Amino acid sequence: MNLRCKLELLTDDKGPVIDSIELDSTAGDWQVAECKIKLSGTHPLYIRYTGKGNIDLLDISFK
Repeated sequence: MNLRCKLELLTDDKGPVIDSIELDSTAGDWQVAECKIKLSGTHPLYIRYTGKGNIDLLDISFK
């Protein structure tokens, strides 16, 4: 049974969502996921989890 969850990326704690990443929260192994966002200037980055249960983030990187 796959339980889908989502990581939403925002530049403000109240939205709007600028992109999102869907994951399988029951995969058991680490998953690699990516998205491309285009911003100019300096902004905070909020990552909001939506789904059941919880997940762990091993690494986050920016290019």
